[in-house]
Amino acid sequence: ANLCLNVRNPLSDYETREKVVLNPSEFVEQDESSRENPHHFSLKWDGSKKASTMTILDAKAIKTALKKKKGVSSPKNYGADDSGNWSPILAAECRGIEPFAFFPMGNNDFVITSTGGK
Repeated sequence: ANLCLNVRNPLSDYETREKVVLNPSEFVEQDESSRENPHHFSLKWDGSKKASTMTILDAKAIKTALKKKKGVSSPKNYGADDSGNWSPILAAECRGIEPFAFFPMGNNDFVITSTGGK
């Protein structure tokens, strides 16, 4: 499923892009001579020499990225036990770009079941 995010330049107070849509199952097409790692989204901020990139991590990449981090949990389904608590649902590698808002897309991407019977 596609993701819709607002992103900003972490080095600027005003540079943002709103409602950027990316598909975590498709990488941005690159030239064979490109030295950039595969990524799902890229943009070039005004005055930047190179593009900023975002890669949505799969389970294996998440495990590798969090291997040396203590007290950091991997993304998981958000359940009733998580109610009222922070719980990661997505992991991304961001280089020169910072997501700051998320917008649900589609009709069947989220299933919400109430434990209160309503």
